[in-house]
Amino acid sequence: MSNYYVELTVTMQPEAGDPEAVIDPLMDAFDAVDGVRDVDLAIDLGERTLTISMYVGADAEGGAINAAIAAARTAIRAIGIPEPGSFHTFVKRADLEYR
Repeated sequence: MSNYYVELTVTMQPEAGDPEAVIDPLMDAFDAVDGVRDVDLAIDLGERTLTISMYVGADAEGGAINAAIAAARTAIRAIGIPEPGSFHTFVKRADLEYR
């Protein structure tokens, strides 16, 4: 298994409320998610996007992306933020780097 640095940019829906208000609860939610470490969050208020960076262990790049998306969805659902149902609308951008 290898370590991958993954950065996801997701669009925050208007129903999610104030983007700044989700940072602390979301960081707490990531603490309870297995398989990720060194999570960091950044918000672009103008674009209403949330960039989530993390390290995940996986056997291949595809597995790393899938693990990161699953972790993000788990944390986001844990704090009750509405999300779109499909991958293409949930993740606006995904970057991956083998480390």
